[in-house]
Amino acid sequence: MKNIRYFTLILFIMSTLISCTKDKADTNGYYVDYNPDIVLSAGDSLSLDVDNNSTDDVLVYVVDPSNIYLTMLNTEYTVSIGNFIGSGSSNLDTIAYNEIIDNSLYWSMGYSLFTSQINYIGLKKEVNNTTTFGWVKVNISNGNISIDDHYFRTEDGTDVRAGIKN
Repeated sequence: MKNIRYFTLILFIMSTLISCTKDKADTNGYYVDYNPDIVLSAGDSLSLDVDNNSTDDVLVYVVDPSNIYLTMLNTEYTVSIGNFIGSGSSNLDTIAYNEIIDNSLYWSMGYSLFTSQINYIGLKKEVNNTTTFGWVKVNISNGNISIDDHYFRTEDGTDVRAGIKN
C-alpha cells in the first residue's frame, strides 16, 4: 500500500512538472524556440516559416551593422514593431513582453530595424477574411540580431500577447 501511494505521488509530481515546461504544447498555435538563439551578423539572413505550412513567411537579413531588415516573403503577412508615437514616420513605439498584438498596431510589409529597444515583432496574416497573429522575439546588439523564438496563433481573429504562447 505504501508503494502505491509513493508511486502516485511521484506520478503527480512528474505530471505537474511536465505541464509547466517552457515548450508546453498549444493546440491553437505553432511555437519554435531556438536553442541556442540564432545570431545573424553582416551578410547573414534567415527565412522563417512562422505558421509551419512549409512556406517561408518572414526574411531577416543583415547588410551591415547599421542596416538590419525584416521583410515579408509571403504577401498574406504584414509585420509590426508598434505604433507611431509623436510626430514623424520614424517614431515607432516597440512591442514589449505581454503587450497585445492585434489590428490596432501599425502594420507594414517590412522594416529597417535600427534600435536595440526592439523586443518583439508582431506578425499578422490575412487570407480569405481570416486574420491571425503571432510574434518573433529578437534582440539587436552591436550590429547583430539574435532570434530567440517565435509563435504564431492559428485560431482566427484571436489577438496574442508578445512572448505568450497561447
